Amino acid sequence: MALMLAISKHSRIVVGYRSAIAYNFQSERAFKFDKALARHLLNLLPSVKADLITAVLKIRLVAPPENSAIEGLLDDLLNLGILESCGPATTQASHSEFPTPLLRTLVLEINTRCNFNCQHCYLGDSLKSGEQLDLDVIRKLLDDASSLKIDRVQLTGGNPALHPDVIGSLDLLRDYPYEVFFFSNGTGLSTPLLQALKAANAAVHVSVYGMSNNSGQAFTRYESYFDTLNRTLQSLEDYDIRLRSLDYMVVDENQGEIDNFIAMCKAHGYHYRFGSVVQVGNAVRNKVKNHRETTSLLEPFLENEAAPRFRRMSCYVDQPVVLASGNVTFCLAANEHFDDFILGNIHESSLGSIWMGARTVNIRNSVGVDSLPVCGNCEFKYLCGGVCPFSRKFREVGVRADGTPDCGTYDNNSWFSDSEESPELLMP
Repeated sequence: MALMLAISKHSRIVVGYRSAIAYNFQSERAFKFDKALARHLLNLLPSVKADLITAVLKIRLVAPPENSAIEGLLDDLLNLGILESCGPATTQASHSEFPTPLLRTLVLEINTRCNFNCQHCYLGDSLKSGEQLDLDVIRKLLDDASSLKIDRVQLTGGNPALHPDVIGSLDLLRDYPYEVFFFSNGTGLSTPLLQALKAANAAVHVSVYGMSNNSGQAFTRYESYFDTLNRTLQSLEDYDIRLRSLDYMVVDENQGEIDNFIAMCKAHGYHYRFGSVVQVGNAVRNKVKNHRETTSLLEPFLENEAAPRFRRMSCYVDQPVVLASGNVTFCLAANEHFDDFILGNIHESSLGSIWMGARTVNIRNSVGVDSLPVCGNCEFKYLCGGVCPFSRKFREVGVRADGTPDCGTYDNNSWFSDSEESPELLMP
């Protein structure tokens, strides 16, 4: 079992399967170091943790002189901001000590209609439903969101460009102080829609499924896929609309084109990210492979703004997601396949009452990474956040014969920079 100990108000040391990581949850910095050194340090800790903080701040440790490695470690932890003078720590780290996540983003799945027929799509049969959030409902949700202190709104689908009131939705958002993000598959961005995106100061995410017409069409069933994508990127540039990122979905058909994708993004200065298939909807029906192990190797290429943030839950519980059906959940993937993650419906209750309700609190508390058998013992747990609850329905992560997690993300962990300047310091 992993050792975890509070060493200051905001700092924890986790000794896991192969290494140890010290975390500062306030500054979101982490420092990886030798597991044996961590155990030695924990054995030397005084019973009163405030004494340790005093010793560290003076760059002294009450220990034999030969413990220069310990002194060097504590020096690093202090200078890198992992430890700080912030009062005595509690004797044990517990999930209840961490504050409730602040809400930041409201995700609105404004429709399920799409002009693609992707093999992996999480929507599955919902693609045929034609469900959508009407403009008056969107207005009510934006009003409710202000009381929840939300400052970002994402419009997604389906293909949100196909919503009959998509321009009206963007015009409506101009009356609110929210930062606006628009998720597109790269099609349907007409001149009026581009003008509305510009007027709303929206930032656009564009999903990418291939770097050629053949690979793109093989996966989306959309002809002239790559030609259309290039025209869209040019249009965004012509209208001076911010491209938040190109989001590359890695699948069998396009994984051989990843280098071409990276080269294009670097040549044009595009921010970019990588994603892998969630095993719900069409992905299950079509047996589409999850390439999470591949994408974990690609994560160092993420833009700085999208660097891994500390996560104490195995899903993002700080962003209400309103599905086109009106159901409220934590994740877009929680459609008809996962009723146990539906928190309520905005056609029956307000967003605020759903989000503050007992069901939401109970589900949020059930996805803490510390409670997961294998993930809870992992030194990377607060960087990774643990295995997605939906993924766990299809594959439970176990422990191998050598005592390490049977997890590709753990094997290929790229949470820490390889730069010579600070090879083991993470600063999102």
